[in-house]
Amino acid sequence: MNKAISAFKISQKILGGIISLMLVGMVFVVCAQTFCRYVMFRSIPWSEELSRYFFVWITVLGSSLAISQRLQVKIDVIDQKLKEVTVWKLEHFRLLLGLIMQVVYCYSACLMIPVGTFQKSAALKLPMQYMYLIIAIGFFFSIIAVLVEFVYLRREKDAVMKRAAGEEAVK
Repeated sequence: MNKAISAFKISQKILGGIISLMLVGMVFVVCAQTFCRYVMFRSIPWSEELSRYFFVWITVLGSSLAISQRLQVKIDVIDQKLKEVTVWKLEHFRLLLGLIMQVVYCYSACLMIPVGTFQKSAALKLPMQYMYLIIAIGFFFSIIAVLVEFVYLRREKDAVMKRAAGEEAVK
């Protein structure tokens, strides 16, 4: 299990590097488009489409990084008002709900890949199956990130239960 988690951490670092390169590429394309449009008075026809694809890829691939770093959107006030055991259980519910959503999204993206073989992007003329494949890969990484978070929660169980028992004994 530890080897699998280590491999996951390495894949997250690689994914972070890929996302960083995509972000640099998106900034470069947008700056080049701005320069060409306003200085040279000629726009690059494919720049808007490529920057849009970069944005979607960064978002989808970055979701697994957000999950593994526990950066999902949540209301912290609720966690602060509840007991630690209840928060631990609530975190399980959140992860389960997230896992269900990620599986549905990944499955839906996989169904779109064959459809994409018949479509080409407007400006770049790339087969859309590659665009849908990246989305499926991103959600697959998110599924793995949720499963790894489940493992971390299960490892925290003994410590959380001990502290809860100690709090009850004090009362």
